[in-house]
Amino acid sequence: MSTSFRRIMAILAALTMCGFTFVGTVSAQDEPAEVAPADAPADAPADAAKLSEEQLDYVAISGTVACYNKRVEDGKKAAAAAEAFLESEGLTLDEYKSMEKKFRGDADVQAAIKDEMTMCDTKVLAMPEEAEAVVAETLTDEEKKAMEDAEKKNEWTYSSKVYKTSRISSSGVSGGRLVFSFQKNGKNATGNFGGKHDGQSFSVGFKGVRASGKDKLSMSGTSGKTNSASVSVDFKKKSGKFTKDGVEIEYDWYLAKGKYSGKINGKSVSFSFEAEPNKKKPSSK
Repeated sequence: MSTSFRRIMAILAALTMCGFTFVGTVSAQDEPAEVAPADAPADAPADAAKLSEEQLDYVAISGTVACYNKRVEDGKKAAAAAEAFLESEGLTLDEYKSMEKKFRGDADVQAAIKDEMTMCDTKVLAMPEEAEAVVAETLTDEEKKAMEDAEKKNEWTYSSKVYKTSRISSSGVSGGRLVFSFQKNGKNATGNFGGKHDGQSFSVGFKGVRASGKDKLSMSGTSGKTNSASVSVDFKKKSGKFTKDGVEIEYDWYLAKGKYSGKINGKSVSFSFEAEPNKKKPSSK
C-alpha cells in the first residue's frame, strides 16, 4: 500500500480516535481494517471518461480526504475537517467506508484516485472553524429565527444542502464533476469542478454567497495560475410527494440551473448545467 493511501487510513483512524466510530471496526490490538484501495499498477491509465457517476464521486471524495491529511498538519484538525467534508458530500463515515470496500479492487478507480491526488495543492479545502465563523458573521437575528422556524416546520431551507451534477462533457472536458455545498447558514457556499480537459487532469475550487432572501448564487475562484471559475446559479422551485404511514405528504425542493465560465489549464471553458440537492424529502421527525 502506498504512503498516500496510508494517509487516508490515518485520517479515518484519527476520526475514530476523535470519537467517530465505524461499523465493524477492529480493535486497536487487531490488524487495521483495509479502508483504502490497493495500489494500482504504475502504468495503469487514469481514464475518468470510462468511470461511472458513482466511481467518479468516489474518486473525487477519496482524493480530497487524502488531501486534508497532506495539507493540514494538526491530526485532530485534519480529522475534523475530513469528517466535515464527508458530511458536506452527504455521506456518513459508515457510507464512506462502504464505498472504499466496494472500489478497493477496481484498478481504474485506483489509478484515477492517484491522478486526483496530484492536484492536492490547488484544491480548495474548507475548514469547520471557518464555516462556524461565517455562520456567526452573516446571519442576522431575523434570519436565524426564520431558519429555526422553517426547520421546526420541516420546510425546505438551503442549510447544509449539497448539489451535484451528472457527468459533464463539454468544451473539451471529459468526466467532469461539479459539486457545491451550502454551509449551515444556507447562504455561503463552496464548490469544486474537476475532471480531465484535453486529457489533462484539473481541479478548480470556488466560493460565493447567496443573496439574502434570493434564489440566486454566484461563486468564483482560481486554482493555480491556469484555472479559474465563475459560476452563476438560479434555483427553481420543484414539488414532490411521498407517502408516510399511509398519508401522502407534499414537499418542495429547489433544482439548480447554472452556467460555468472560466479557464481550465489555460483554455476557455463554458457550459450550462443542472444539479440536484442530496436530500429532497423532509427529514423524518
